[in-house]
Amino acid sequence: MPVILSSKYHELWLNPEIQSPKDLDAILHDGMTSEIKYYPVSKQVNFAKNNNPSCVEPVTPDNFI
Repeated sequence: MPVILSSKYHELWLNPEIQSPKDLDAILHDGMTSEIKYYPVSKQVNFAKNNNPSCVEPVTPDNFI
């Protein structure tokens, strides 16, 4: 399962020397962020050939392409 950490915890999480489950759990507990912003985007994102900025522009649910 993916985890989204605050940027100040990225290096700690990726540090191969930190192996202790207790230490990793502390990083997860302290570093998880809920500051995620999300919005619906066009179904254009489902096709690699659509590599342009319009793929990340917000759309309303009734405007899905």
